[in-house]
Amino acid sequence: MSPGNLYRYFASKDAIIAGMAERDRAQIAADFTQLDPAKGAVLDQLEELGRRHMIQKPREKAIIALQIWAEAARNPAMASMCADIDETVIGGLVAAITGAKASGELPANLDDARFLQAIFMMADGFFCRRAVDPQFDAAAGADTLFAAMRGLAQVLLLPEPGEARP
Repeated sequence: MSPGNLYRYFASKDAIIAGMAERDRAQIAADFTQLDPAKGAVLDQLEELGRRHMIQKPREKAIIALQIWAEAARNPAMASMCADIDETVIGGLVAAITGAKASGELPANLDDARFLQAIFMMADGFFCRRAVDPQFDAAAGADTLFAAMRGLAQVLLLPEPGEARP
């Protein structure tokens, strides 16, 4: 389809981006609904899901994400769209973490807020690096990211009562 023909279906460039973002948000939400402790370790399933979105998708997906994030810094509608995607991811991760804690896969005293913050920062950094560095080895980067995620799940613990946060 020619670029001009897109405007038969979308009123503006922002509408095209919003449509792409909603498609991605819906796919992410559907992916999270597939997580199931009965299928094995939740962290393994999260890693598989992450690799699907971070490695198997073309590099151009990371480039577009970076451009959308930059636009979101200036455009409240884009910021809202990004926030909707983040909320979907957070909801899926919270449900997965809750299930993994209940099954004993993750420590019961995991500091969920700090763990989620760390995962988001690492994933955002991954996407940025993949977007700006054509030589970036996404598979090796993902190995590092998921090893760090598993390690952080063991050390980002809530302090014991009366204990100061590290």
